[in-house]
Order: sequence, then C-alpha cells, then structure tokens
Amino acid sequence: MSISSQILGSPGRDNALLVRIDSGQAVERLLFDCGEGCLAELPVAEVLKVDHLCFSHLHMDHVSGFDSFFRCNYDRDSMENRIWGPPETARIMHGRFQGFLWNLHKTMSGSWLVSDIHPEEIRTKRFELREAFAVAHGGGTEPHEDAFCEGAGFTAEAVLMDQFLR
Repeated sequence: MSISSQILGSPGRDNALLVRIDSGQAVERLLFDCGEGCLAELPVAEVLKVDHLCFSHLHMDHVSGFDSFFRCNYDRDSMENRIWGPPETARIMHGRFQGFLWNLHKTMSGSWLVSDIHPEEIRTKRFELREAFAVAHGGGTEPHEDAFCEGAGFTAEAVLMDQFLR
C-alpha cells in the first residue's frame, strides 16, 4: 500500500492536489479542487484516470479549472464520473455542464454523479450526457456520518466549515 500526492499549480496561483492511493490491487486517484491551469501539469491520460473530484469549497480559484477536467472526461463511460463538494455543488456543476451547446449528445454516453455534502446528509444528483445535461435527476440521499467516499485502502472524510458554506 502506498499513497503519493502531487501539488498542482504554483505559489500565489490557483492550486489543486492529486492524491494517488495504490492498494496493490488498484490505483485510485482523488483530485482535490481544480484551479485554473492546474491540470496542464498532468498528462491527459492521468486526468482520464481521476476517480473522484472533491471540491473543498466553490470559490472561483478552486473551481475555475473544471472546464479542462470536463473537456477530457465529459463522455467518459469507462468509469464513474464522481464529484463531491459542499452544499450547492450539484447546482454549480449543472450550470457548468449546461455552459456548452451539445449537438451530438444523443448518441453519446456518460453519467455524472455530483454529491452535496451537508452536515447531516449527502444529496446526490445524476446528470446524463445523452440528455445534454438538461435534467438534474435525483440520485438519492444518505446520512453523512464520517466518510463520504471509500475505496480500496482509503476512506475520505469531510468536515464542513461555516466560512465555506456561503
């Protein structure tokens, strides 16, 4: 089992953190935040392998690089597209998904699960490329106790802070 991390971006600029967890059976990748220009430091093949995108909060310097991530993965159906963040993440991402004109979407697949982590519960919405991301489908609600996401060899927990919920 090994864990490695890579800070993306430079001091005084937007940043992100890529964490790789190698359980010996599989490598899982968590991207924390997605500042502008940060993904340019990674090969596209690595961006395509991100399992979870986790937003600490939704300020511009943490979200502005999302379009680059989305451009690489909008139609990814080889693995789940998973986004986690504070309340309003699904609403903000829905706007980002719809910020493009979709003309060939009906023949494409790709689902996105976006979860808002609230103090007491996690609310998930599902968005479908074949629908041009027009509908925020209910994806369920589950209690938020400690972990919001688990994988082979890791558990990710969230602590909500009032300053980032505004």
